Amino acid sequence: MDPLPATFFGKLDKKNPVISSFNVEIKEFMLYMRRITNSPRVDYRSYAKGSKKLFEIWNKYKVRLPAYYYEKQLLQIADFLSEIKLYRLALWQGYGRFLHECCAFSMEDIRDVDQFVSTFFPEGFETEKAGLVFRALQGHCSCAFQLEREQEGWCGPGEPLKLRHILTFLQTFMEAVLPHDSLCWLLYNGSLHIYNICRNLMSMSHTEQVKTCH
Repeated sequence: MDPLPATFFGKLDKKNPVISSFNVEIKEFMLYMRRITNSPRVDYRSYAKGSKKLFEIWNKYKVRLPAYYYEKQLLQIADFLSEIKLYRLALWQGYGRFLHECCAFSMEDIRDVDQFVSTFFPEGFETEKAGLVFRALQGHCSCAFQLEREQEGWCGPGEPLKLRHILTFLQTFMEAVLPHDSLCWLLYNGSLHIYNICRNLMSMSHTEQVKTCH
């Protein structure tokens, strides 16, 4: 017999046994990961243990939590992981997981605004889900950029293709939301991401890469 969903027990509040159990496991995970990142030594075994635990939590509760509640929790944990600079895990078990469950997502495949909108917002920008998608896309780009920066020799003499893909994707993102006044906050945040990428490319003598990304 499959576990009962949270809706079976009534309101989605702290008294709901499924919500309560989920919150306990998530809080334990967050405390565990924060303790790891505060440690003076890098402990890959503990990191792997935490990563596995989060993977198990999502698989356990995905079918028991309402879809929108589950998706919000995915992004909240992704934001937390990004905040403590665990960018790879934030992508894998946060922003990336959310986006791949919504659509077949590949940053490199998005060529223009029409494709961007049809891929991520087939029902438009005004739906409840759209706000989560915007949040996931910005988080995904931010973490992908940070991971590139962490790579040793991340912007050496070779062409920084990954950064160019991120930059081009963000520019398409900004072009898509530009006509919508209610989404001005996305333009502000996206502009900061674009500025940071361009600044880093130029500081590493890749000015031409910036010029060709338009």
